Amino acid sequence: MRYLWNVVDMERHGVVLDEANIVEVGGGYGGLCRMIHEFHKPRSYTIIDLPEALTLTERYLKCYEIEARMISCEAYGEEPVDTFISNYALTELSKDVQNDYVNKIMTHAVYGYVTFNSQPRNASMQWSLKDLSRMVPGKCVIENENVKKSECQVLIWRP
Repeated sequence: MRYLWNVVDMERHGVVLDEANIVEVGGGYGGLCRMIHEFHKPRSYTIIDLPEALTLTERYLKCYEIEARMISCEAYGEEPVDTFISNYALTELSKDVQNDYVNKIMTHAVYGYVTFNSQPRNASMQWSLKDLSRMVPGKCVIENENVKKSECQVLIWRP
């Protein structure tokens, strides 16, 4: 249900999913990718994650005949990206690792949807949501995530 909410929330904020080159950082088992494909037809879908997670993701998505490219951040080159998505993963990384994703992908994305759940004790080791919002192109919105009663927030941008 959470992934369905994410799709509805992206739609509500005008994040383009149809005919988009989508890159998702931290795709987990592939649940959000599957839900996006249930309601939209992306041009391409790339999931960047750890090798172990990508093995599970590939197996899961194969059950639904969904084709997505699975790669590591190091393997991602200068490629067009319309929509950048990260459901918690980006905001759980250290700044040095975040920088790779931000510089290679996120700052080049026309649209974006990033859920943020960093802990205050890690604030000095990670980019804040406010910092990330200054790095992306377009108009940004920061909202509380309403999926569950949590302190998580969402960064959304579009032209």
